[in-house]
Amino acid sequence: MRRNAWFGLAVALCAMLAVAVLAQPPEVGPGGIWIQGSTDEYSSFYLRVGLRQAEPGLFTILAAKIYSEPSHTLLAAVVDGAAPALVLTSVNAEKPRATMVTSIAAVQSDLHLGIPAPPASDSRIRIDYVIRKGKSISTITVSDAQLSSLSDFEFSSRPSAGGGFHNCGYCGGSYCGCVDCSTPGWTLCCPSCTVSCGAVKCPGE
Repeated sequence: MRRNAWFGLAVALCAMLAVAVLAQPPEVGPGGIWIQGSTDEYSSFYLRVGLRQAEPGLFTILAAKIYSEPSHTLLAAVVDGAAPALVLTSVNAEKPRATMVTSIAAVQSDLHLGIPAPPASDSRIRIDYVIRKGKSISTITVSDAQLSSLSDFEFSSRPSAGGGFHNCGYCGGSYCGCVDCSTPGWTLCCPSCTVSCGAVKCPGE
Protein backbone atom coordinates (compact mmCIF):
# COMPACT_ATOMS: atom_id res chain seq x y z
CA MET A 1 0.00 0.00 0.00
CA ARG A 2 2.75 2.45 1.03
CA ARG A 3 4.75 1.62 -2.11
CA ASN A 4 1.74 2.39 -4.31
CA ALA A 5 1.18 5.67 -2.47
CA TRP A 6 4.79 6.76 -3.06
CA PHE A 7 4.53 5.74 -6.70
CA GLY A 8 1.35 7.80 -7.12
CA LEU A 9 3.00 10.81 -5.48
CA ALA A 10 6.01 10.50 -7.77
CA VAL A 11 3.77 10.42 -10.85
CA ALA A 12 1.88 13.48 -9.65
CA LEU A 13 5.11 15.39 -9.01
CA CYS A 14 6.43 14.51 -12.46
CA ALA A 15 3.20 15.75 -14.01
CA MET A 16 3.44 19.01 -12.08
CA LEU A 17 7.03 19.51 -13.19
CA ALA A 18 6.06 18.84 -16.80
CA VAL A 19 3.32 21.48 -16.61
CA ALA A 20 5.77 23.94 -15.05
CA VAL A 21 8.25 23.37 -17.87
CA LEU A 22 5.58 23.79 -20.53
CA ALA A 23 4.39 26.97 -18.84
CA GLN A 24 7.76 28.71 -19.25
CA PRO A 25 7.53 31.67 -21.65
CA PRO A 26 9.63 31.59 -24.82
CA GLU A 27 12.97 33.37 -24.51
CA VAL A 28 13.34 36.70 -26.26
CA GLY A 29 16.54 38.34 -27.40
CA PRO A 30 18.12 41.35 -25.69
CA GLY A 31 15.76 44.33 -25.76
CA GLY A 32 12.80 42.05 -26.44
CA ILE A 33 9.39 41.66 -24.84
CA TRP A 34 7.03 38.68 -24.79
CA ILE A 35 3.40 39.25 -23.90
CA GLN A 36 0.44 36.94 -23.38
CA GLY A 37 -3.13 38.05 -22.77
CA SER A 38 -5.73 35.55 -21.61
CA THR A 39 -9.26 35.44 -20.24
CA ASP A 40 -10.30 32.76 -17.74
CA GLU A 41 -13.65 31.04 -17.28
CA TYR A 42 -14.78 33.86 -14.97
CA SER A 43 -14.05 36.51 -17.66
CA SER A 44 -11.09 37.84 -15.69
CA PHE A 45 -8.26 39.15 -17.89
CA TYR A 46 -4.57 38.52 -17.27
CA LEU A 47 -1.35 39.78 -18.79
CA ARG A 48 1.90 37.85 -18.57
CA VAL A 49 5.00 39.78 -19.59
CA GLY A 50 8.59 38.71 -20.20
CA LEU A 51 10.95 41.67 -20.62
CA ARG A 52 14.69 41.67 -21.24
CA GLN A 53 17.12 44.58 -21.07
CA ALA A 54 18.78 45.73 -24.30
CA GLU A 55 22.42 45.06 -25.08
CA PRO A 56 24.90 47.54 -23.58
CA GLY A 57 25.63 50.35 -26.00
CA LEU A 58 22.29 50.14 -27.84
CA PHE A 59 19.99 51.80 -25.29
CA THR A 60 18.67 51.20 -21.78
CA ILE A 61 15.00 50.32 -21.24
CA LEU A 62 13.62 52.44 -18.41
CA ALA A 63 9.97 51.43 -18.86
CA ALA A 64 7.68 49.41 -21.11
CA LYS A 65 4.12 50.62 -21.72
CA ILE A 66 1.45 48.28 -23.11
CA TYR A 67 -1.55 49.90 -24.81
CA SER A 68 -4.69 48.56 -26.45
CA GLU A 69 -5.60 50.46 -29.60
CA PRO A 70 -7.19 52.47 -31.08
CA SER A 71 -8.58 53.60 -27.70
CA HIS A 72 -4.97 54.12 -26.48
CA THR A 73 -5.81 52.50 -23.16
CA LEU A 74 -2.66 51.96 -21.08
CA LEU A 75 -3.23 48.41 -19.89
CA ALA A 76 0.01 48.05 -17.96
CA ALA A 77 3.43 49.57 -17.44
CA VAL A 78 6.67 47.99 -16.26
CA VAL A 79 9.13 50.52 -14.82
CA ASP A 80 12.75 49.83 -13.91
CA GLY A 81 13.41 50.50 -10.23
CA ALA A 82 16.62 52.37 -11.12
CA ALA A 83 14.90 54.70 -13.60
CA PRO A 84 14.80 58.44 -12.82
CA ALA A 85 11.77 59.43 -10.76
CA LEU A 86 10.37 61.47 -13.63
CA VAL A 87 9.86 58.27 -15.64
CA LEU A 88 7.50 56.76 -13.05
CA THR A 89 5.76 60.12 -12.61
CA SER A 90 5.20 60.39 -16.36
CA VAL A 91 3.91 56.81 -16.61
CA ASN A 92 1.49 57.23 -13.70
CA ALA A 93 0.16 60.45 -15.26
CA GLU A 94 -1.27 58.25 -18.04
CA LYS A 95 -3.30 56.32 -15.44
CA PRO A 96 -2.26 52.74 -16.34
CA ARG A 97 -4.55 49.95 -15.21
CA ALA A 98 -1.51 48.33 -13.56
CA THR A 99 2.04 49.45 -12.84
CA MET A 100 4.89 47.20 -11.76
CA VAL A 101 8.22 48.57 -10.58
CA THR A 102 10.94 45.95 -10.92
CA SER A 103 14.42 45.41 -12.28
CA ILE A 104 14.61 45.31 -16.08
CA ALA A 105 17.70 43.16 -16.36
CA ALA A 106 19.63 41.05 -18.87
CA VAL A 107 17.79 38.02 -17.46
CA GLN A 108 14.25 37.85 -18.82
CA SER A 109 11.50 38.66 -16.32
CA ASP A 110 8.22 36.77 -15.93
CA LEU A 111 5.54 39.13 -14.65
CA HIS A 112 1.85 38.35 -14.03
CA LEU A 113 -0.81 41.06 -13.90
CA GLY A 114 -4.57 40.80 -13.40
CA ILE A 115 -6.28 43.83 -14.97
CA PRO A 116 -9.60 44.89 -16.51
CA ALA A 117 -9.98 43.56 -20.06
CA PRO A 118 -9.14 45.80 -23.03
CA PRO A 119 -12.08 47.72 -24.55
CA ALA A 120 -14.14 45.40 -26.77
CA SER A 121 -13.74 47.73 -29.77
CA ASP A 122 -9.92 47.53 -29.71
CA SER A 123 -7.99 45.26 -32.05
CA ARG A 124 -4.30 46.15 -31.56
CA ILE A 125 -1.67 45.92 -28.86
CA ARG A 126 1.00 48.61 -28.98
CA ILE A 127 4.19 48.52 -26.94
CA ASP A 128 6.27 51.61 -26.24
CA TYR A 129 9.64 51.71 -24.52
CA VAL A 130 10.92 54.66 -22.54
CA ILE A 131 14.65 54.49 -23.22
CA ARG A 132 17.84 56.22 -22.25
CA LYS A 133 20.47 56.61 -24.96
CA GLY A 134 23.48 58.59 -23.85
CA LYS A 135 22.14 61.42 -21.74
CA SER A 136 18.74 61.72 -23.43
CA ILE A 137 15.47 59.99 -22.54
CA SER A 138 12.88 59.32 -25.25
CA THR A 139 9.96 57.05 -26.13
CA ILE A 140 9.96 54.58 -29.04
CA THR A 141 7.28 52.22 -30.34
CA VAL A 142 8.67 48.68 -30.64
CA SER A 143 5.46 46.87 -31.65
CA ASP A 144 1.98 47.68 -32.94
CA ALA A 145 0.35 44.29 -33.40
CA GLN A 146 -2.97 43.83 -35.19
CA LEU A 147 -4.58 40.78 -33.54
CA SER A 148 -7.56 38.55 -34.25
CA SER A 149 -8.60 38.80 -30.60
CA LEU A 150 -7.51 40.76 -27.55
CA SER A 151 -9.08 38.24 -25.17
CA ASP A 152 -6.48 35.58 -26.01
CA PHE A 153 -3.16 36.41 -27.69
CA GLU A 154 0.58 35.80 -27.47
CA PHE A 155 3.53 37.37 -29.25
CA SER A 156 7.03 38.75 -28.85
CA SER A 157 8.76 41.78 -30.37
CA ARG A 158 12.15 43.41 -30.23
CA PRO A 159 13.90 46.21 -32.08
CA SER A 160 16.97 45.18 -34.07
CA ALA A 161 20.28 46.99 -34.19
CA GLY A 162 19.73 47.69 -37.91
CA GLY A 163 16.61 49.72 -37.20
CA GLY A 164 13.89 47.15 -37.95
CA PHE A 165 11.61 45.10 -35.71
CA HIS A 166 11.57 41.33 -35.12
CA ASN A 167 8.11 39.91 -34.29
CA CYS A 168 7.02 36.36 -33.46
CA GLY A 169 3.45 35.10 -33.04
CA TYR A 170 1.66 32.22 -31.34
CA CYS A 171 -1.89 30.88 -31.62
CA GLY A 172 -3.25 28.69 -28.85
CA GLY A 173 0.30 28.08 -27.63
CA SER A 174 1.50 26.99 -31.08
CA TYR A 175 4.42 28.83 -32.66
CA CYS A 176 3.39 30.54 -35.91
CA GLY A 177 6.72 31.98 -37.03
CA CYS A 178 8.51 35.32 -37.05
CA VAL A 179 8.68 38.28 -39.38
CA ASP A 180 11.16 41.15 -39.66
CA CYS A 181 9.51 44.49 -40.43
CA SER A 182 10.81 47.95 -41.21
CA THR A 183 8.13 49.58 -39.02
CA PRO A 184 6.48 48.52 -35.71
CA GLY A 185 3.17 47.61 -37.40
CA TRP A 186 2.47 43.93 -38.07
CA THR A 187 -0.38 41.40 -38.00
CA LEU A 188 -0.90 38.06 -36.23
CA CYS A 189 -3.86 36.03 -37.54
CA CYS A 190 -5.41 33.25 -35.46
CA PRO A 191 -6.39 30.48 -35.88
CA SER A 192 -4.66 30.50 -39.29
CA CYS A 193 -1.37 31.11 -37.42
CA THR A 194 0.16 33.57 -39.88
CA VAL A 195 2.36 36.63 -39.29
CA SER A 196 2.76 39.55 -41.70
CA CYS A 197 4.24 43.03 -41.75
CA GLY A 198 1.77 45.90 -41.76
CA ALA A 199 -2.00 45.78 -41.30
CA VAL A 200 -3.27 42.70 -43.13
CA LYS A 201 -6.80 41.32 -43.33
CA CYS A 202 -6.95 37.89 -41.69
CA PRO A 203 -8.64 34.92 -43.38
CA GLY A 204 -12.37 34.81 -42.68
CA GLU A 205 -12.64 38.47 -41.72
